[in-house]
Amino acid sequence: MVEPKANSNNNECAAMLKLQISITEPLRLDIASQTSTTITALLGHSGSGKTSLLRAIAGLNKSAGSIIINAQEVNGLACYQRPVALVQQKAQLFDHWSIAQHIQQVRKRAFDYCLDIDKLSADLGITPLLALHPQQLSGGQSQRVALLLALLREPKLLLLDESFSALDEQAKRSLFRPLKKALQLLGAQALLVSHQLRDCAALADDCWILEPAPHSLAASIGYQGSIGAGLKHYQGDSGCSALLAARFINYDPQSDLSRYELSVDKSSTPTQIFSRGRSPCLEGNNARLALYADDIGISLQPLELSSFANVVSVNIITIKRDDYGYLLTAELSRQQIYIHVTEGSLQRLNLSVNCSAYAIFKAGAVDVLSS
Repeated sequence: MVEPKANSNNNECAAMLKLQISITEPLRLDIASQTSTTITALLGHSGSGKTSLLRAIAGLNKSAGSIIINAQEVNGLACYQRPVALVQQKAQLFDHWSIAQHIQQVRKRAFDYCLDIDKLSADLGITPLLALHPQQLSGGQSQRVALLLALLREPKLLLLDESFSALDEQAKRSLFRPLKKALQLLGAQALLVSHQLRDCAALADDCWILEPAPHSLAASIGYQGSIGAGLKHYQGDSGCSALLAARFINYDPQSDLSRYELSVDKSSTPTQIFSRGRSPCLEGNNARLALYADDIGISLQPLELSSFANVVSVNIITIKRDDYGYLLTAELSRQQIYIHVTEGSLQRLNLSVNCSAYAIFKAGAVDVLSS
């Protein structure tokens, strides 16, 4: 085993990633974006140029123009000379090498040895696969191996293009924490392309939305911001969801409920949220909870005697008409949730901006995304 080397850039957070891209071929892309978060989701509808952008950054697509990563021009460099690693939907592995041989070959080109290979292999579920060859692996196992090899290249920018598509939810969850930890140890960042918005919500903190210009082949970043607001912008009101920062408190086996507290300042009483089943988080750890607008009701009374596990006080801050009735934005412990109501409900309850009410939803409506 190669012992990991201390990384002077390891501050448990990523540095500022600055991308300046002006490509004229094969697809015109004009991008000037930056972020300081570890993982940024790159969203965009089919044909917007997401994969073309990642392949151009990685050097797999010939591109005329300029690609600058943190002040370094890379467009004239070969793939292996760029400070990036790309994990594609279909893993690119050599049939005549075992997985252990793949790892040995990649490590010959690594410099700092920041990562503990044995631990990372175990965390990613690779250890039982070391003696196998690629043709003996399932699609999900191949994606795990590709992710490990990409991290062992010690990139400053990891490009993830539908890299978890062959994995089930439980398998994906097992990868997210070691992936984030490895990026932090490397002082690296990642761009994540996925049509699974749940993966983006679980992994990313920032979001870029790639939007093609009308009536042209050009594309640019049309939105930059937090992942929560970005998903709302991307989905529109019809699929509106909110992401809540919380802390896992405990699990009660008798009721089969996990309890969380929303992040608030020390002077406020924390709001409690309950989800169904045992939490994937460790007690005391941060969690990210998703709530969907169609799963939440609203009441003017606290409904103390009801079957709802969650009855929480909220303050309505905006009311917007949409195709489904009205979308309410409500403040909950200084965070925001969204609630769909019909016009009849809005009038019957006499709801208005700055109105105090209670949001009601079952424990099963709380989607625990990450820790």
